[in-house]
Amino acid sequence: MNDLYPKIFESDVIIWGTPVYWYGPTALIKAFLDRFIYVTSPDNRSKMEGKSAVLVIPFEEQHLEIATPLVEMFEKSFKYMKMEIIEKLIVPGVFKKGDVLKKEDVLERAKKIGENIGKSD
Repeated sequence: MNDLYPKIFESDVIIWGTPVYWYGPTALIKAFLDRFIYVTSPDNRSKMEGKSAVLVIPFEEQHLEIATPLVEMFEKSFKYMKMEIIEKLIVPGVFKKGDVLKKEDVLERAKKIGENIGKSD
């Protein structure tokens, strides 16, 4: 993580992605977020203030409310860090590797999100 902190501090936008696992994040993204205690320390908190976040959350089920607890966890975490969520790409109905490639609307939206991030430079 020590190698990542400077890169995170230099970034304007951070893209957070995790599938829904039991209504929460994967263990890997949760561990990553848990290590943000360094970022939220008094010496570093201002370095996150004003950064933008994009959420990308795929999951197997079809109902959007399945992702609600996970989205709320991120919203509260980002609010604490004074970050703004600029986009949420919530993608139901993906389970197997490659399933998202069948969702042209999602791929187009992801492309537009990337283009918009690039334009904000």
